[in-house]
Amino acid sequence: MANKKYQDSNGVLYLLQLLKSQFDTKVDKVDGKGLSTNDYTTEEKNKLTNIEAQANKTTINNTLTSDSTTDALSAAQGKALKTRIDEVEQEIEQAGGGDMLRSTYDQDMDGVVDNAKALEGHGASYFAKTTALDDKLDTDGDGSSVTATFTAAGSRGNITSGDTLGVIFGKLAKWFNDLKTVAFTGNYSDLTNKPTIPTVTNDLTDALKANYDAAYAYSQEAHAPANAQANVIESVQVNGTALTPSGKAVNVVVPTKVSDLSDAGNYALKSDLTNVYKYKGSVASVSALPASGNTAGDVYNVEDTDMNYAWNGTAWDPLGELFSIESITNAEIDTMFTEVFGS
Repeated sequence: MANKKYQDSNGVLYLLQLLKSQFDTKVDKVDGKGLSTNDYTTEEKNKLTNIEAQANKTTINNTLTSDSTTDALSAAQGKALKTRIDEVEQEIEQAGGGDMLRSTYDQDMDGVVDNAKALEGHGASYFAKTTALDDKLDTDGDGSSVTATFTAAGSRGNITSGDTLGVIFGKLAKWFNDLKTVAFTGNYSDLTNKPTIPTVTNDLTDALKANYDAAYAYSQEAHAPANAQANVIESVQVNGTALTPSGKAVNVVVPTKVSDLSDAGNYALKSDLTNVYKYKGSVASVSALPASGNTAGDVYNVEDTDMNYAWNGTAWDPLGELFSIESITNAEIDTMFTEVFGS
């Protein structure tokens, strides 16, 4: 783990005080004056003497169309030339300079590539054809005529929030399939496995009658209380909202896509979840990182360096390392100052 050091305000103040103590021994620079040492040599004097008069004279030409190869262009003409160059560049840009002219890809000259505004930068194949939307249901549309394909569940179970439309109808179908005819008619004649009731004859004794009366009373109390009703579904609730049966049936409309949800904006599509890191574990060293079977975004911690490495699709890319921060000491500043300024 590499150690990094930082400078706090006290250390900076100490450093500035050291610099000031050095600057206090120096003189201020005066414009137009140099050092007192005269290093001008005879060789340099003779060199200047041998330069011909007007050797560095420059002739300024104020004509932009001049044929001279030695005269310098005046500032005024240089400005005029720059202005003209800017105008030409602007004309090229307005004409759509590049691989093709603007008149080719922007025929209505509104600054946007033709059809790009309507398609928001997507190709035509990105959008569904209007004919493909004829049988689609709007998020706030009437779903009373929506049909669903489902298979009855293998066992009875309650519907739960998050079940798909096919699962919900499959559970309901199982309940309805298991109900007997009597559940819908309430008729005793529709019961199956009915007990055999003996015919009362003149041989009915008081003891037998007492037994029959006791059995009847028990059946009324244990199996058929006074407030008993026929086994008919009267209400079905979806997410807490009751649906009233109509003709012994209910119509449950279940969203089949995210856009059907009232808070669809709070959900992310699978296509939105890309380029994310996924922690895979730790390895002892960089050489222990797997060389194959990796997916872009896989992340491992390398223990001997305390660094994380991510697979970028072709190689392991280091994401960073741990380091400690220590305050630099005045003694260390003294050492650095001596190295820079000397004793």
